[in-house]
Amino acid sequence: RIESYSFRRCISAHPMREGDLEIRFPEVPLGDAIVGYVGVAESGKRGKGRAVDLHIDVGGAPLLRKTSRREARRNWFHGAIGAAHGDRGSTGEVVFRVSAKDPRHRHLCFYAQMISYP
Repeated sequence: RIESYSFRRCISAHPMREGDLEIRFPEVPLGDAIVGYVGVAESGKRGKGRAVDLHIDVGGAPLLRKTSRREARRNWFHGAIGAAHGDRGSTGEVVFRVSAKDPRHRHLCFYAQMISYP
């Protein structure tokens, strides 16, 4: 949930003090791009705008990085899958890493999906 009284599908990922939080999805069928949104959940609004980073790696190669500071706002993203990430139609590991210099009250919420263009 990012907005008051409005449900949004998301993975809740709270950054850790001890290092990056990693969420791994092995053997994901690769398409043309990963699209989705990321934002700081309303429950994290006491964080006073401290940055939270979401990094996405595909097939061991960086795909994109999004930084969220504002509460209750979704930031859309699109990351094109290239040759460094693997061949379309093959599978690869997708890793989401969440980090923050000061993780207190920084409840990140994101959603992502692999898409293929016709």
